[in-house]
Amino acid sequence: MTRRVVTVVVLAALVVAGAVVDRRVHRSRPASASVAAGRLDRGAQPVAAPPSALSASYYCVGGLSLKPFINDARLLIVNTGSAALTGTVTYDPADGTESSVAVNVGPRGRVALKPPPSSYISATVDLDGGEAVVEWDAIGPYGRSTIPCTTGASDSWYFAEGATTRDAIETIEIYNPYPADAVVDLSFATEDGHSAPEAVTGLDVAPHSTRVIALNDVVRRREQVSTVVHARVGRFVAARLQLFDGSVPGRKGLSFALGSPSRGTSWSFPEGYVVPGLTERYLVFNPGEKEARVEVDLLLEKGEAEPIELTVPPEGRVTVTSNQESRIPKGVPHAALIRSVNGIGVVAERRIDSSAPASRSGLAITLGSQIDARRWGFAAGQADKTVDEWVVVMNPGDAPAHVDFTVLASGQPLAVDQLQDVEIGPGQRRAFRFGDHLQRLSVPLIVESDRPVVVERDLYPKVGTAMVIGVPLS
Repeated sequence: MTRRVVTVVVLAALVVAGAVVDRRVHRSRPASASVAAGRLDRGAQPVAAPPSALSASYYCVGGLSLKPFINDARLLIVNTGSAALTGTVTYDPADGTESSVAVNVGPRGRVALKPPPSSYISATVDLDGGEAVVEWDAIGPYGRSTIPCTTGASDSWYFAEGATTRDAIETIEIYNPYPADAVVDLSFATEDGHSAPEAVTGLDVAPHSTRVIALNDVVRRREQVSTVVHARVGRFVAARLQLFDGSVPGRKGLSFALGSPSRGTSWSFPEGYVVPGLTERYLVFNPGEKEARVEVDLLLEKGEAEPIELTVPPEGRVTVTSNQESRIPKGVPHAALIRSVNGIGVVAERRIDSSAPASRSGLAITLGSQIDARRWGFAAGQADKTVDEWVVVMNPGDAPAHVDFTVLASGQPLAVDQLQDVEIGPGQRRAFRFGDHLQRLSVPLIVESDRPVVVERDLYPKVGTAMVIGVPLS
């Protein structure tokens, strides 16, 4: 059976299941009111519950056990605090058979759980305190993806990127963790304009269930698919699976990513790099009714670059391909700060495709960060002979930041040698290869700074890439 036939069979099976189954700068960006007030905005992106929390729920949408694309999926829970956490993990698969397990995570400890077999399965993690970071980690022959769990559901979710071309599979996973039904509508912006197909209008998402929408059946053969999922009734969590099967040269891999629950006026991407074989794109989606004027500021490790100015039409998307921009030098690492200069909220993602002659391979689609924070956490991580782990820190402020890196090693905080009090200048970014400092199969990590920064973790196994913004810690 060919790979393409397998793909069709898998998608058909999901539908049969009831379909229950997209210049180095020295000016700082304006801090959001939440950051300026000393707290974190949980409506913008996943954020850990604070130490004062008596209980916390983390919603984890669409963990995959979808063969032949995923061989191993794990739910990782890290306790960054000094008190033990106990609670329950409730699994809600696409087939509707709910199950629960008790969980106990010691101080500064990590627990890895393997979910029950199911093509798609979501989970709610209920804990008796805060300071936890929870992530899915999915591994398969097409690559690896990590996806943070969120402490907040929303009535709208946005995806800037997506494709349903002949070599692609795209699905949207919708998780309703609540005891009442949710009713949702999907709409799309493609190269052919805006559409809201009747087939994905007024969809019911049952309580404690995961519903999967195969976009290849709805918006067929589109190179650009930006998606909005909006609730008529209820709140939910949504993620996107994007896969390319390799039949188009230079495009093979898997990305599993959480959507954005809000539009924003500022998006940070710490990592950026352009070399032969690696294609980097920034996707800026405007779901609103007014035109957005946007600047893409580049923070280069060497030299300076003028901002790229964009006009993003209502319900439209603009793509910046770094390889085609003369102002983005090849082989010079950079960060990007994408800002709406007229106050119209947008959604920004970065897509990286890697193939020969680049030293890495695979696909990574990463949602930017709307938050600057002093503390960041990661549940997944691995730095050994099989996985090359990098952590990239971006300082968008106007003063130097001093950063410490701490690995949680079997319940003990381990200060990473030579990665203490590291200075990152204003408007600069720095990347750190963890394999140069330690060799560990498990690298749950805390990054602390004396000034607000943005932190990204990138995992490069032998096949694929997993690139994700960290989870801010209160």
